[in-house]
Amino acid sequence: MPYKAFLVSLILVSLTLSLEGRAGELDAVFGPTAPDELPSKKLTPTPEVIEAGKKIYEKRCLPCHGLNGAGEGPAADTMNPRPRDFTRGLFKLKSTQNGELPTDEDLFRTVSRGIPGSGMPSWKRLLSEEERLQVIAYIKTFSDRFKDGAAPKPIPVGKEPSRTPELIKMGKELFEGKAQCLLCHGKAAMGNGAIAEAIVDVWGSPLYPRNLTKSWLYKGGNEVKDIFLRISGGIEGTPMPAYLDKLTEEERWAIAHYVKSLQEPAPSGSRVVIESRPVSGEIPLDPNAPTWQEGEAVEVLMSGQVHVAPRNQDPTVDLVLVKSAYNEKEIGFWLEWDDRTKNVTHQDSERTQKMEAADFAATYPVLYPPSVRLRGLRDAVALQFPVKLPQGPEKPHFFLGDTGKPVNLWHWKADLQKVEEQNAKGYKTPPVLQPPDSQQATGQGVFEDGVWRVVLKRPLKTEDVANDIQFVPGQLIPVVVHVWDGANGETGLRRTISSWYFVTLKTNVAAWVYLFTVFAVALTAGFEVWLIRRVKAKPESQLEKIR
Repeated sequence: MPYKAFLVSLILVSLTLSLEGRAGELDAVFGPTAPDELPSKKLTPTPEVIEAGKKIYEKRCLPCHGLNGAGEGPAADTMNPRPRDFTRGLFKLKSTQNGELPTDEDLFRTVSRGIPGSGMPSWKRLLSEEERLQVIAYIKTFSDRFKDGAAPKPIPVGKEPSRTPELIKMGKELFEGKAQCLLCHGKAAMGNGAIAEAIVDVWGSPLYPRNLTKSWLYKGGNEVKDIFLRISGGIEGTPMPAYLDKLTEEERWAIAHYVKSLQEPAPSGSRVVIESRPVSGEIPLDPNAPTWQEGEAVEVLMSGQVHVAPRNQDPTVDLVLVKSAYNEKEIGFWLEWDDRTKNVTHQDSERTQKMEAADFAATYPVLYPPSVRLRGLRDAVALQFPVKLPQGPEKPHFFLGDTGKPVNLWHWKADLQKVEEQNAKGYKTPPVLQPPDSQQATGQGVFEDGVWRVVLKRPLKTEDVANDIQFVPGQLIPVVVHVWDGANGETGLRRTISSWYFVTLKTNVAAWVYLFTVFAVALTAGFEVWLIRRVKAKPESQLEKIR
């Protein structure tokens, strides 16, 4: 059936091209670090300027940073990290030495760029340059440290050395040895070092080290110079030390280049179709089996479930890699995501339920005091499919379906190392566990150095057609990914979730189809050549008759 394979390919290409435009929208979340934002002028902090800045602050900044700038706005307890307390005069992202105040340019850059991985947005498109300078002038009135007028000492930045294998090697040795960066960030630099879970900031709030492999989550910029400044000056208010007097300039540049070499490119979000590869052998449950080393994974973008309470406005998983393979009997899915901690126990107790009720009483869960990280909940992942394929563009609700459009869930739990098949008809009622004789999905997970890899598989077709998705080659089958990070207090409706993606079972096109196409093209070309020669060979009198 080559024509069906052609139609499926055409649909996949159309979908991919139609979604290319999403890349621009994703820049705000996963885009590259903005270039240095420098004001074109200086603004004298006159009473009029400060008053103008106050009005902007009260309209834009007060909900998070509070009326008095102490980081105690109405939204502060629902945010991680907490908004900056301006009264202390401690600022994380700056080009000045440890203990020194930031420059106006440092503050302008932060206000303009925002801070990825936090609630601080970029104000570049919402506030003019003059308005940003005005609000900075007002913010500086909150701390007496700005009143002495002394110019802060900048971090000396010499010429950046060129990146070489020798420099990268030197940086790696320093990262793991003399600088001891791996204690917090881990050997693979994924924020899962030996003391990562014990780290708190000066306000006593839990603070995970940065996953340095994710270029899109660098708070102060992800270029080599940005990293060099963080290494040299440290990050005030956090355990990140300043190495200006502990390492030579060459050593700091070496570590900065090594860290830069670890960065993965930001996910594009342009692919939404997961092509399941046909394989001749068994679908292995081992996530590290050779079968799963082949094929390109689709980057599934994740976000916190904020549709209904209990919401998850502080997700820790932002990306899941997905592959798929199938044979004549079954289909398997390979999933991989970063997780700083392995959570394979679950305290589904009365105490846990009471803590959840207290934490989730508000519209958004209150994260302080940080009891949310003390529960001992499991890690988990689930795949969601519609029970019946939609006949048109309308699909079930991406979050657990609808009353009239139920979904089929394969829910893997790390503490049990098994898959539970469920059905759901919306978030208002818990998913229903299928009876034992309908439980045909299996799964296995492996946790290695800050990464979960899980395989889920099930027969292509089942007898329970009323509750199970049936996999047929050539169809586009919608799928949603759900993830729970136990260390982040995620359980029940509090989870991370994707939008609808699609799975299609890729079919191998027989070689004769390609040969037939080549033969048809050659035959057509040969006929055209013969026709042209025939016409040229006719006498002029015959050509006149043809005309």
